[in-house]
Amino acid sequence: MAMRNGWGLWIKEQPLTQWFRNHRVWHADDMSAIIYHAVWCKLNDKSFDIEKEADYYVDYWASQGFGFDGKPVKDYIAPTSLTIKLRSGKTIHISRHS
Repeated sequence: MAMRNGWGLWIKEQPLTQWFRNHRVWHADDMSAIIYHAVWCKLNDKSFDIEKEADYYVDYWASQGFGFDGKPVKDYIAPTSLTIKLRSGKTIHISRHS
């Protein structure tokens, strides 16, 4: 939260925010998560691919009914369950009860 708010990642006109939006990342929480992951990769001598990161968040938001620009997709019907595969390899399954 401190990074996203302190760096103004919610402000569309910020150069860093615009850079992320050019890479299809529109949500400030996703931006800060990517920054943290990039730093972790650098400190641990691991490769980092912004396009792969962006794909992860685009896919996530698509599963929630949003386009990569953060706008709802027309005629979206919310799923009754959701399965999320984490980077660690673990899987989380969430079901909605009627």
